[in-house]
Amino acid sequence: MSLAVKTNNVNFLKDLALLVDVMRGLLYRDFGLNHPAQRLIDKMVQVVPSNGQNAAKIDYSSVLEFKKKSSKPLNEDIQNELNDLYNGSDMFESDMDLDD
Repeated sequence: MSLAVKTNNVNFLKDLALLVDVMRGLLYRDFGLNHPAQRLIDKMVQVVPSNGQNAAKIDYSSVLEFKKKSSKPLNEDIQNELNDLYNGSDMFESDMDLDD
């Protein structure tokens, strides 16, 4: 039974090689031996409290560069409103004095 996994695919081979090597690094650490994958894991993975338990948070950006998405410029009116909000301006100002 193949489970539709294309094991003869080059990308599968690369993915599997990385998985096996990271597992090797995990086992080496457990036995007090050094492995380069341990430094990669230490750089990418943070353990943070979550609902009273520890949870692992993986941050790929700590080792990879991501291109920022380019965005379409906003309509000038919308951009001005966003700038006003960002700068603390209240866009819902009353037309009359409410203190009198």
